[in-house]
Amino acid sequence: MDGDRIVPLSGGRPRREPAAAPGSPVREELADLAYAAVKQRIQRGDLAPGQRITEKGLVAETGLGKTPVREALGRLVTEGLVDVMPAAAIACGS
Repeated sequence: MDGDRIVPLSGGRPRREPAAAPGSPVREELADLAYAAVKQRIQRGDLAPGQRITEKGLVAETGLGKTPVREALGRLVTEGLVDVMPAAAIACGS
């Protein structure tokens, strides 16, 4: 069950959904969704240059898991759109 995530059923009760295997299309699609969501927020100015954001906060805001958000942030760091800061914070690039 480690790595599973809880997803709501239509009736509102959560059920356990198995985590996507590394390199699986589902996992890559979730990372792409997280990437697009964060990049769009940066481009719209919802996340200002130098603003501190956390992985945990992005997980809560996007509703996606830690792994897709972490993979998305890695791509954004590579593109120079975010910088990793000490104490697990991430800052939007200037």
